[in-house]
Amino acid sequence: MIIDKMQLCPGCGRVFEPYRPYQKFCSKECRIKKQGKPYYYKKKLIIEKECRECGKVFKTNHGAYVFCSDECRLKYYDGWYNKKEEEKRVCVFCGEVFSSSHHAKKYCSHQCYRNAMMERRLNE
Repeated sequence: MIIDKMQLCPGCGRVFEPYRPYQKFCSKECRIKKQGKPYYYKKKLIIEKECRECGKVFKTNHGAYVFCSDECRLKYYDGWYNKKEEEKRVCVFCGEVFSSSHHAKKYCSHQCYRNAMMERRLNE
């Protein structure tokens, strides 16, 4: 959009024709000279943190990181989960003894489960 109105640049004092209605300076250089340095994204600060698992000091620019590596993170959280002990169970279909940590497991294998379902359907 071209505006017919000529304007005076507050940066250098030159007369110019603005190509936008809100333009105040004749160039980017004049705007920077008058208003100060241009806006740049702030660089994140690099901070030193201590790893929760191994205690090693590491550098990061992310405030939420608390481990120096994925290995330390996995090692740290590995102990959090309650691993259930395996219990000895007897298969409902074939009577074979098997071990399982799942509380509702009734069959020793998928094949026994399928055979039991077939038998149940035939008896109905």
